[in-house]
Amino acid sequence: MATLGAVSEPFNPASCDCDDDGFGGDPLAGAADPLAGLGAPLRDQAKAQQLERRLLAVQKEITAAELTGTAGDGLVQVTGNGVGEVSAVVISPDIDRDDLTGLQELIVAALADLARARQTLVERTMNPIAAGIERVESGLSGAEEVPRTSDGLIDMS
Repeated sequence: MATLGAVSEPFNPASCDCDDDGFGGDPLAGAADPLAGLGAPLRDQAKAQQLERRLLAVQKEITAAELTGTAGDGLVQVTGNGVGEVSAVVISPDIDRDDLTGLQELIVAALADLARARQTLVERTMNPIAAGIERVESGLSGAEEVPRTSDGLIDMS
């Protein structure tokens, strides 16, 4: 049985004749650094991840937003969120109870007003994200911040 003797010096690859392995030497000899150029893709990936986080945060805000659509000078109010879910319909006691057609028209008008408010919210919150995506795709740096009020909500003004 063979035994190994004590190693007197650490292995030094520079002093090793590695051509004896039958593979023709170092396969990367003369090749460009395989890790060179990873900086830009990693930066792009980081930007994409940042945009993804911002997109998720804005989507949560849109879902949590409480919007109101009104019609008939407030005779009908419809409340909903930013994704189109209606949570309440309030009909003023001052409504003409004998005009069912008029009431139906006011409800439809209030729903349309709610839809416009939702569309405005989505445009104001998503446009900066879309601009950021375009910048990442074109290689430009950074994305616009979503405008916020002093209490951290999306600025709708």
